[in-house]
Amino acid sequence: ILDIGCGYGRYLKALELGGYGNVFGIDVSEEQIAYAQDRLGLRNCICGDALEFLGDQSDTYDAILLLDVMEHLDVAYAVDLCRAVHRALKPNGVFIVLVPNALSPLCPHLYADITHQRAYTTDSVEQMLRLGGFDSFRHAATPTPVHGLKSLVRRTVWELVINPLLKAYFLVVVGSTLGGIYTPNLLTVTKKSSGTLSASRAN
Repeated sequence: ILDIGCGYGRYLKALELGGYGNVFGIDVSEEQIAYAQDRLGLRNCICGDALEFLGDQSDTYDAILLLDVMEHLDVAYAVDLCRAVHRALKPNGVFIVLVPNALSPLCPHLYADITHQRAYTTDSVEQMLRLGGFDSFRHAATPTPVHGLKSLVRRTVWELVINPLLKAYFLVVVGSTLGGIYTPNLLTVTKKSSGTLSASRAN
């Protein structure tokens, strides 16, 4: 498993604690990698550029994570990265992407960081991933996890009131629910087709 933009290593640590032994992370921030190594004891991460790191790797990974990263990238780099990810995945390998959801009311995650360049919808995420070579997609909302009374109330109000109202709004305004996902983040999972061979393997 490769975590691109691993930051200070929270997902790497969670994967390790979950029993995954062969995980690796890369991030452009020296400070974040230093924290991951010094404070979390992670040695399976390096500082570097993801495109340079992936290079001409092919059919290498079972899964690649790109969580809270793509919104920081310009379009040309993001397309190149998705193509490199597609090449680096094994057949049936999984690519998991998490981005700010442009259909979320007021799009709070987009404006929470000055380095964010854009938010995404299900359609625009699919456009990006298709340019990278992927052709099947599953999208999911990221609702508030329930861990107490307050979060239970928030989750209930969201599911029974706010989410249905948003669906009704989009149906009235554009005649479609536009994917029906309105949580602040949008999660997308895609796979490299089992029939896909990298150029290096094919030749």
